[in-house]
Amino acid sequence: MASWITIRRRALSRYASRCGRLLALALVVSGLPGLAVEPEAPLEWEAKTDGVLGKSLFSFWIPQKESLPLAVVVLLPGLQGDGRGMVKDPAWQNLARKYRLALLGCYLTNGRTIYYQVAKGDQGRVLFDALRTFGGLIGQAAGLEKRPLLIWGISAGGQYAYNFACLHPEAVMAFVVNKGGYYDDVGKQGVLKIPAIFFFGETDQDFRIQAITSRFAVGRRLGAPWCLVREPNIGHAIGASGRISVEFFDAVLSASASAKEAKPPVGDSFWLGDLKTQEIFPSDSSRARQERELTSWLPSRRFAEIWQETVTGKPR
Repeated sequence: MASWITIRRRALSRYASRCGRLLALALVVSGLPGLAVEPEAPLEWEAKTDGVLGKSLFSFWIPQKESLPLAVVVLLPGLQGDGRGMVKDPAWQNLARKYRLALLGCYLTNGRTIYYQVAKGDQGRVLFDALRTFGGLIGQAAGLEKRPLLIWGISAGGQYAYNFACLHPEAVMAFVVNKGGYYDDVGKQGVLKIPAIFFFGETDQDFRIQAITSRFAVGRRLGAPWCLVREPNIGHAIGASGRISVEFFDAVLSASASAKEAKPPVGDSFWLGDLKTQEIFPSDSSRARQERELTSWLPSRRFAEIWQETVTGKPR
């Protein structure tokens, strides 16, 4: 016969198990961020490159594997960095759930004779190879590689984002240039139609600041929907750029021309930011019509306010 202590332990165990199930159900129903169902583990794939490209490893995460995602967010860390773990970031996962996106975390390194961040030839094709492979793994072999890309990168990852967008503008919905120092002026004029953010740290090295601001200025003068963000008191580090980029992609996706097919925003319902005074104003205002100085393109009023808070260092 079981002892009183054993019976008591069994009862407590059943009670704890029942409470755990009820708590999990309550969290799912309440929709509390980051506390609901444990997300599925990412899928992994490594390209066979024979050392020509260096390492080319990828992690893929999607909230609903049964359907083709609206778009794919590509996440690229700094030089020789491993960005595969970024697909587990709650901020990116929440954005993916909101718009039915997939996340692709990248681990790319330099090969024997080439630098991966130039994104030419095999360096660019390996990204499409990864999408094709993961598409097959989720039963979407014919469609995933054709989904529009939103590319986020830091340092060398931002260089890859810019260069890839220049070379494959038809594949990119938006991109982030983030404190990188070297960019190839290559590709089609189509890149000037793609929404983008150019980040630089106020205390970063001068050659990086010059590289980023000069490319932004050239594109913006030609009408590109580009935004320049100076991060106060930040050097060569991520800073707030991750959080701001999530908001930027959110605004671009929200303003997409179609809910069924992601496209860059169209029309005149955007805002502008004065790079000298940090003032913000609607694009259809009299101030905008009179503006002759270079401005930042801002996809929504909410994002305009975020931009202003960031560049002034003064939260509203």
